[in-house]
Amino acid sequence: MSESPEPLRVVVADDDELVRLMVEQAVRAYAPNAQIVSVADGGTALEACTGAPVDLLITDDQMPVMTGTELTRILRLGSYHMVILLTSGFYLDADAARAAGADFVFAKPWNIAALRRVIELALQRRESSH
Repeated sequence: MSESPEPLRVVVADDDELVRLMVEQAVRAYAPNAQIVSVADGGTALEACTGAPVDLLITDDQMPVMTGTELTRILRLGSYHMVILLTSGFYLDADAARAAGADFVFAKPWNIAALRRVIELALQRRESSH
């Protein structure tokens, strides 16, 4: 996968530190120069996504402060256009997640190879917005 000149800007939101580290490694497998901000709750994720340009949000659904679905809805209502991957190791209403604005919904554990499609969309969306 060719990396665009500007690094992919990613926010990883999950209350499990080990999951955050694994997701960061998975992102770097496809986008080695990615700028990644990792956070442990939905409120901090919202701040990270609205405080600077973000191309991709990978968020768990069940987190402190707000769920990934709530975070997604707030971002979409605010007209933020990053690609959003919503994940969960518990029950996740995929229809509700998509209605909130998630581009992708994955159940944990998810296949790391599937992340390639997510990253490609994030890069395409960023390039088309310039």
